Amino acid sequence: MPKAKLIYLTGNHEDWLRKAKEADPNLSGYVELEKNLPEDIQIIPMNQAYKVGPNLVLIHGIYTNYYHARKTVEAFHVSTIYGHVHTFQSHTLVSPIDSSKYYMGQSIGCLSTLNPDFMKNKPNAWMNGFCYIHLNANGSFFHVPVVIVKNKFYANGRMYK
Repeated sequence: MPKAKLIYLTGNHEDWLRKAKEADPNLSGYVELEKNLPEDIQIIPMNQAYKVGPNLVLIHGIYTNYYHARKTVEAFHVSTIYGHVHTFQSHTLVSPIDSSKYYMGQSIGCLSTLNPDFMKNKPNAWMNGFCYIHLNANGSFFHVPVVIVKNKFYANGRMYK
C-alpha cells in the first residue's frame, strides 16, 4: 500500500493567523503554517481546490448560505467535499443528457467542540464528523460521511469509541 499524501487545506481560521501576524509582527515565526507543519505536508492556499482525481476536488469551503452544498457543486462543476460550515449537507447534480454523469457537493462536519468560546453560546447546526474516500485507479470514487455522536461513530461495520 502506498504512503498517504498529507494535504492541508487552509481556510478562514488560518487567515485569522495571517491577520494576527500583520497586527503584531512579534508573532512572526510562530504562526506561519510553513514553519510549524512537517515539510511533507502540502499546503493548499485558501479558496483553492485540491484535485484528487478527474471527478473529485477537496476544498476548505467557501459558502455558508442555507443551501451551501448546492451552491458549491454548482460553482465547481465537479464533486466537491468540504468542511467549512461544520455541518453535514449534500446536493447532487445529474446531467439531463447522460445520467451516469453527476456531481455531488458534500460538507462533512468538524472535529472540534460544538460550542467554542468565540461563538458565545450562539445556537448553530454544527456536527462532529469526517469522511473517508475510496479512490479507484480509473478516477471513480466512493466517499463515506461519518457522523460522530457522543464521541462514538461507526465505520466499516465497526463502532469506535
